[in-house]
Amino acid sequence: MKTLILIPARMASLRFPNKPMALICGKPMIQRVWEQAMKSNLGEVIVACSEKEVLECIMSLGGKAILTDPNLPSGTDRIFEAIKNKDNISEFDSIINLQGDMPIINPHDIDKVNTPLLQGFDMGTLATELKDNQKSDSNVTKVRINWIKKNKFWPSVRRVKDAFGDRNLICSCAPISDYVK
Repeated sequence: MKTLILIPARMASLRFPNKPMALICGKPMIQRVWEQAMKSNLGEVIVACSEKEVLECIMSLGGKAILTDPNLPSGTDRIFEAIKNKDNISEFDSIINLQGDMPIINPHDIDKVNTPLLQGFDMGTLATELKDNQKSDSNVTKVRINWIKKNKFWPSVRRVKDAFGDRNLICSCAPISDYVK
């Protein structure tokens, strides 16, 4: 499966201004995210950013980065703009949206995001079991997983507003997802 990893990043975050360039043990956060994506060995990695400072950081490492419109409201919009402007996008079987604030993500977990696609699903994401104190926390993104058998058991994931409810398992969702194009 030919995979493209896109990492959206912007400096204008209201909650954490200049987040991509925040130093973690001497390295900018965006560099650490890019390095983890590269270690996954899944394919091409591109940072989609709205500031030259981030672009220059990644390019100085030998990486690929593109400038996107600084007025885009979300990382998903930044990913869409990058896809629209990529000449060879039709060559890729999957596109991973790896958020630019995941500096300690395990490269093997990035690889796992493709697993549901290999099983015939249209989307994949990472999820972990919720802790009791996270169930009512509106800052924790949640997913409801309905188990479906397709050769093996893999989750069909969708975002839910209410973390409580019926017999379905509720999990915390990591800000990484994968799509069939």
